[in-house]
Amino acid sequence: MVGTRLSISGIKGSIHGENMIAVTGEKEFADWIICLIRDNELREKIGKNARLFVKNSYSWGETAQRVEILYQQAIQKFSKK
Repeated sequence: MVGTRLSISGIKGSIHGENMIAVTGEKEFADWIICLIRDNELREKIGKNARLFVKNSYSWGETAQRVEILYQQAIQKFSKK
């Protein structure tokens, strides 16, 4: 996963160099893409870690739990009125 710092800033738990690459501009973006094309080990490490991160953090089960918590909070908030 390669993206701008702004686009990745909302992804909690993302770590530059571990499960994604955060860049500041077009040149840096292109340089990292070239680096990942050339460096099989780094590309595989980031790809594997990114996939695991997304699977663990944004699975349907995880998403359903977050939605359920939001519903419970909304019910508590509005049932008190």
